Amino acid sequence: MRPIDHLARIGLAAVFVTAAVACQGNSGSAGHGHSHGGQEDHAHGDEDHAEGSIEFSTDQQTKVDFAIGTVRKRSLKPSVPAQGIVRSAPGADVRIRAPFAGRVIEPSGGLPDVGQTVEAGETVATIVPKVDANALPMLRSNLSQAEARLERQKREVERLQGLVEDDAIPQKRLLDAKSELDVIRSEVQAARQRIGQYQSFDRGGGASIRLTAPIGGTIAERTVASGEYVEAGEVVMRTLDERRLRLEARVAEVNLTDIERVDGVWFKRKEGGIVEFDRQKIPYFGTVDRIDPVTRTRSFWFGIPEDTDGLSAGQYHRVHLWAGEPKETVAVPASALLEQKGVWTVYVATGAESFARRNVKIGMRDGGFVEIVEGLDPGDKVVTRGAYYVKLAATTSGVGGHHH
Repeated sequence: MRPIDHLARIGLAAVFVTAAVACQGNSGSAGHGHSHGGQEDHAHGDEDHAEGSIEFSTDQQTKVDFAIGTVRKRSLKPSVPAQGIVRSAPGADVRIRAPFAGRVIEPSGGLPDVGQTVEAGETVATIVPKVDANALPMLRSNLSQAEARLERQKREVERLQGLVEDDAIPQKRLLDAKSELDVIRSEVQAARQRIGQYQSFDRGGGASIRLTAPIGGTIAERTVASGEYVEAGEVVMRTLDERRLRLEARVAEVNLTDIERVDGVWFKRKEGGIVEFDRQKIPYFGTVDRIDPVTRTRSFWFGIPEDTDGLSAGQYHRVHLWAGEPKETVAVPASALLEQKGVWTVYVATGAESFARRNVKIGMRDGGFVEIVEGLDPGDKVVTRGAYYVKLAATTSGVGGHHH
């Protein structure tokens, strides 16, 4: 599928200011150029096509962000709306706890601050333990628990390996399990190291216990300062690997019947731009096969590629799940459309410097494109960027439906 042909690229400075002032004088309300036509539209709603030609010169076009494209058929995928929440992936958000009671001492490089990056295995704090007869048994208990988790995770990896070989689950499920296995191995190693350090301290070696970061990432939380006393099990720091994220998409129960299959997800960033995740190209996909009894939604999970910029845990987005067979249909960029009181319009180029307003009926949206059910044909040329400037030109010139 060929992209929209851009016949012109463009901008408006002094012309726009002049037009805006004139428009204020005519309508009594100030126009503002967002893509949904915030200014009052003087074109009458019964005009399927403009009655007159709107003049917008080449010189004016070159002074604004302006482009014209040829209408074509595109393959669009139907989608279902959902609430999207960006979350940390399993094993990417780790709390570092004091293994026993003692006094916090900063390492040679100092205690890392919130926002500072640390490497896996890096010493983030040391603790001078309080001499306690129960400390060593507690450390040994922690080691036993970590070793038990390690054995369980090994069995889980073996189970998933068989499922991957049978093509029953995505390869990424196994990779995630192996990543979690590595984290637990680090915890076992650290627990053994603490026992050795404590035994050395208890024999009069005066050793302190090193707390190390189990994963590389950013310090998201620090609850202690050097010299403070901590209790056994108290959280000292929290480490977050911000590159490992997942998107939870919650689909309302009423919309679940519209889902034939899930091929991916797309959403528009609040700051602009479209983000798309194809199910076949993301590191993970999964779903919870039940409806939440409180929210009445079903969750679908998408692994976010690490090279995706601008996303962080805790963000909310209005997302759309691709949920059916693609359809070849007439479509235009969403930026070509203006809306006023439920009526959608585009501006059709009738010449190099002349345009006509045309009402259209829209259908599904897919990423940055919108289906045109009625009002345009393949080959028509429409304003794909800067349609509001043409609308403004129409209101100031008295054509395209502005009559007195």
